[in-house]
Amino acid sequence: WDLLSGRSIALYYYNLAYGYPLYLHIDLRKDNEHALEFWWYASTCRHLGVGGKHSNRKVWEAHKQAMQQYRRLKPFYTQGTFYGLDETIHVHTLKAQGKAVVNAFNLSDKPETREVTFQLLEIGFNPEAKVEVKGASYSQTASAVTISFSLPTKGTALIEVNTKP
Repeated sequence: WDLLSGRSIALYYYNLAYGYPLYLHIDLRKDNEHALEFWWYASTCRHLGVGGKHSNRKVWEAHKQAMQQYRRLKPFYTQGTFYGLDETIHVHTLKAQGKAVVNAFNLSDKPETREVTFQLLEIGFNPEAKVEVKGASYSQTASAVTISFSLPTKGTALIEVNTKP
């Protein structure tokens, strides 16, 4: 409810304004099959505690998969630099590694197809870098990258951006 009512959007703005880490414990019993709540709080809180097992098996399986992805990508969320392209597009960059993770969120009641264009400098990369993107279709023109992806109703997308050597 906090996320869908707009109250948790404040965490996005907190991340833009401050470099101080937030610690939060969430109860996944209220989340959905897209792990919307899990990914929102993973993206906006550097240190996340997770509890509660959803009674719906499909949701529980989605949570287990999300937690495996999170463990693999944890350095982006706990040590990376947070960039916000908008309230629903968050980027976590590990500049020294030339890698970033993009979390995209659909808070609406309808599926969406999104196209987002950003400058490499906006996410902490060298503007002359060439990138590869996993999890979305993309194109690059000079320092501008455009990613295109679909989001289910109240869903998420996880996109990885890597600079080429």
